[in-house]
Amino acid sequence: MQYAPVLSSKTGSSVWLKREDTQRTFGFNVRGAHNAIASGDTENGVVACSAGNHAEGVAMSARLLNIEATIVVPSNTSKARLEAIQRHCPKRIVRRGANFNDVLNVAQRIAEEENLCFIHPFDDENVIVGQATVGAEIVRQIGSKELDAIFCVTGGGGLLSVSLLYFIHKKIHTCKITHTQQGLSTYVKQVRPDVKIFGVESMDASPLYASLKLGMRTKLTEDLPGLLDDAGPTFIGKRNFALCREHVDDVIRVSTDEVCAAVKDAFDETRVLLDPAGK
Repeated sequence: MQYAPVLSSKTGSSVWLKREDTQRTFGFNVRGAHNAIASGDTENGVVACSAGNHAEGVAMSARLLNIEATIVVPSNTSKARLEAIQRHCPKRIVRRGANFNDVLNVAQRIAEEENLCFIHPFDDENVIVGQATVGAEIVRQIGSKELDAIFCVTGGGGLLSVSLLYFIHKKIHTCKITHTQQGLSTYVKQVRPDVKIFGVESMDASPLYASLKLGMRTKLTEDLPGLLDDAGPTFIGKRNFALCREHVDDVIRVSTDEVCAAVKDAFDETRVLLDPAGK
């Protein structure tokens, strides 16, 4: 955790940042990828789809665990992103499809045809548990400091659904991360029901907001705009939605101008240029 004095002064609050940009893949996604690969039936190899950091996380973790990885990315994936994935030496990179939904279908078909373990970027119990280590670290690093609210970017809901629900009370040190997602979330809310948990989405891409409003999962009808395309999915995962519906207090929608202003604020605070999608 890093204290943010500039943002704290500007908001009149005590603001802390969880610096997941310091990961070797520059994003939190490697946590869930590594846990899913280490926990799954991966004898024949793994396959993953991603328009963003999940691809790098799977490729790196597979290499560390000596497992062959197939990574499926959209056809328009940037050269820089492809080079970042290639540095981790996956078995192959398949470029096919125009968006996340396309590459998801391709990856699932490859997994079935070649008997590979499919590592979903967010709608997977082991992935969610891996992301939950974000919260465990926050608790260890800020200890018993007062906590009023948590703000978390929302893509497919993998991080929001469990990981930040995990960082609410110092007693959590004694709570083991398990696959019982519902029990974990319920425990946290019982310990500190006063803490507010907010998801944050762009007004141009807010599947969680729309799903909560309708009371059921809904899918965006259009692809994400260019500024946010690394957020990837146009829908919330089934497991993720069930957890968010029960434990997320509200969803804050922000404009493109506000996203750009937030990138500037973060740069002023840390001298790091953040991904506009918040990942």
